[in-house]
Amino acid sequence: MKITFNIVKFLLLIVLIGATFIVAYNEAVEANDVYNENVESQNTLLKGRIALLEARIALLEEEVALSDQQILLLKELLESKDSEIDSLLGFARSTTDYQDLVRIVEAEAGGESLEGKLQVASVVLNRVGSFAGTVHDVIYQPQQFSPIADGRFNRVKVSEDSLTATEQIIRSGSITNALYFMNPDFSVDASRDWMRSLTYVDTVGNHEFYR
Repeated sequence: MKITFNIVKFLLLIVLIGATFIVAYNEAVEANDVYNENVESQNTLLKGRIALLEARIALLEEEVALSDQQILLLKELLESKDSEIDSLLGFARSTTDYQDLVRIVEAEAGGESLEGKLQVASVVLNRVGSFAGTVHDVIYQPQQFSPIADGRFNRVKVSEDSLTATEQIIRSGSITNALYFMNPDFSVDASRDWMRSLTYVDTVGNHEFYR
C-alpha cells in the first residue's frame, strides 16, 4: 500500500509540474504575441511616418519645380517687355515729343548730374495730362520754361546724359511727384517767392523741386 501511495504522489507531482509548465508556456506565448503586436504596431506607425515624409518631400520638389518655372516665365516676360520697350523707344525717337523732351532736359539741366536731369524729365512728364496733352504742349505753355522764351531750347547740343535720362524716364516712369522746379540763383524774387509757397519736394544739384 505504501508503494502505491508513493506512486500516486509521484504521479500527482508530475501532473502539477506539467500543469505549471503549461501555464508558464501559455503566458510566454501570450507575452510574445503582445510583443509581436507592439512591434507590428510600431512598424505600421513608422511606415506611416515615412510615407508622410515622402509625400512632403514630393510636395517640396513640386514647389521647387514650380518656382523654377515661374522664374523662367518671369524672365521671358521681362525679355519680352524689354523688347517691346526698345521697339517703342525706336519709334519714340522719331517723334516730336521725344525730341522736345531731350532738348528741354538739356536746356534746363545741361550742367546738372544725371540725377538732376532725371528729375527735370520727370517734372515734364508729370505735367502731361494735367497741364497739357503732350510734351510739346507742356513745354510751350507761356512762361513755364525759360529756355523756350530765351531761345536756348533751339541752340543746345544734346549730351549723352540727357539722352540717357530721357530714355530711362520713358522706360521706368517718373521718379518724383514734383510739378515745378527752379534754380533759385537765377529766379526773380516774385517767382522764387511764389515757388516756395508750394509744397517742397527735394533739392537736386542747383534745382529745387515743388508740387
